[in-house]
Amino acid sequence: MEKVRDSPTVRRIRTLPFRLASPTGRPARLGRVGLPSGLAVVLCAILLAAPSAAGIRFPPARHGAPFHGTLHIGHVITSLGCGASASFPVAPTFNLTSGIGAVSEKSSAAGCGPAGFSDFAATEAIAGFDSTPFSYPKAAAKNLSFNFTPDFVVNMTATPMSPGGGPYAWASFYLVAYGVLWDLTTGSVANSIGSLYYGTTNLSASGYYNHSWSFTTGWAWIPGNFTGLHQYFVAMYFIAFEYTSAPSHTPTSATARLNMATGGHHYKAGFWQIG
Repeated sequence: MEKVRDSPTVRRIRTLPFRLASPTGRPARLGRVGLPSGLAVVLCAILLAAPSAAGIRFPPARHGAPFHGTLHIGHVITSLGCGASASFPVAPTFNLTSGIGAVSEKSSAAGCGPAGFSDFAATEAIAGFDSTPFSYPKAAAKNLSFNFTPDFVVNMTATPMSPGGGPYAWASFYLVAYGVLWDLTTGSVANSIGSLYYGTTNLSASGYYNHSWSFTTGWAWIPGNFTGLHQYFVAMYFIAFEYTSAPSHTPTSATARLNMATGGHHYKAGFWQIG
């Protein structure tokens, strides 16, 4: 069994640059979001595989559903300890025709097993697309805009921290929705922007955390000059992660569920636009 530290902090080992906005939609300064150790590095690597250069063209100003490009779908399940379980009630999906993405994730952990370890369970998903590659006939400075709506609900419970001390469990989640401009010629991100949603039972004295979001996000920015003859594509996708942890050999437990697939909840890619 792999030992997991009894800490509410997730170790972060990989970062992607992006411009962050709060759930209220107000853009913030350039920042980085780390991805949890041992879970999502493979998912992010999906985006490093450039789509075929076939069909390169100068794009019209606005692209909405139906989208054209390459789907990116992936997921990871982690379960450590005899009291841990995790699953996807609805596996991650994205539909190019409608621009709708979906996923439902859940996990639970209970204090089973030998003392000094933790029971840990987690799920992480990615879903979205890369656009058909395109190029500009000459260098140009253009506005680049993204519009998308994450609509989801989170329900988490955990044995809370006691003022008198002792063992406790916890649950956490985050969801990040991204818009990325990728330079195929240089193999690098020209610019990117994302909206982060985050929550944990450690912020609650009761051990409960329940919340729902439905927010249309739209940004526009100038990514610098499009370099003449370079090839580009735009990516729009979300990463959804939730986890539960409980110190082993204790009467503690935690549950988490993130639903973005049923009851009217989903991810909606509205459009991306240049100019």
